[in-house]
Amino acid sequence: MRSAFTTGFAIAMFVTAALAVSPSLHAAALVAAENRSIATTCAEVDNVDVRLAGRDVRRFTITARHPDYLRDIPEDDGGADFSGCPNFGASDPVFQFAPLEEVLYDGTRYKVVAHRLATFWRNRIAAFEVAGREMRPVHLVQLYDKTVPGRVQILVVYPADGYWRIKPQPPDWRGDTVFGSSFLIGPIVDDGRPVVDIERIVFDPETGRFTLSFPGGDSATLGLSRIAPDQLSIDVAFDPPVREGGAFAGLRSMFVTEDNSDTALATWRAPGAGAEESRPILAYEGGPLTAIWFERHRPSRHNPSAPDIRFSDFSSLE
Repeated sequence: MRSAFTTGFAIAMFVTAALAVSPSLHAAALVAAENRSIATTCAEVDNVDVRLAGRDVRRFTITARHPDYLRDIPEDDGGADFSGCPNFGASDPVFQFAPLEEVLYDGTRYKVVAHRLATFWRNRIAAFEVAGREMRPVHLVQLYDKTVPGRVQILVVYPADGYWRIKPQPPDWRGDTVFGSSFLIGPIVDDGRPVVDIERIVFDPETGRFTLSFPGGDSATLGLSRIAPDQLSIDVAFDPPVREGGAFAGLRSMFVTEDNSDTALATWRAPGAGAEESRPILAYEGGPLTAIWFERHRPSRHNPSAPDIRFSDFSSLE
């Protein structure tokens, strides 16, 4: 595996070279992807690891959409499949905590439930706050959309390692769908696996905005800009803008085979290209892009209703 320095240097070279060819792309905040994904037989391992880096990135959008085949599959519950995982978790560190579950907020639109787990793989102490109430340390936060009948989650975040998952509201003809791929927002570092260190997350239920505080004083906001049965979109903004070199966002997911995956294809638009290109996720080579989709075109037996995820609208503008 390449070192973080080598990886950052390679991505920086992608961005610098592309900007030299197309100076007009500065406002569009050109971004490059690096694919660190590896093969696996275990459907419970995030072997898909695609990282995004750039220069002067202030804003971009993450969108979750239901897969095109959703009407063709039955209800699913997101159950785990350890059949190909003989040594799952054997090398993970284990830290002990006093478990706690607490409803931090229960309003008209949203309900927020925070969890401190009995064990977690990192000893990172992060806080989550909403409406003047907080949990610290906290490992899992669930956001429920109360405008949808039943207990429907639309977002979860693990503040201690920086992993987020989102999904749209279910269509009116379906009870619910499940989470699948995760994403990272902020300076990505390697700590046994890629993580983002977060000091505190504050959620404003009136605006639907999360404010993230990173070590060193930098911050980001994640705003729920569209919540609907067809998609859920989050607008991300960095303060200050992303500096050249390190990855500022990433996609973590699982791929064993096309019919046993949470994502199977990378589809991207290169700068100046007239059309998108697609590759199987493990064959995707990375490079400069203006948008990238992580998707499935055929049902998988693992989390088949989980959404496709798109990163787009990278901008250097305030």
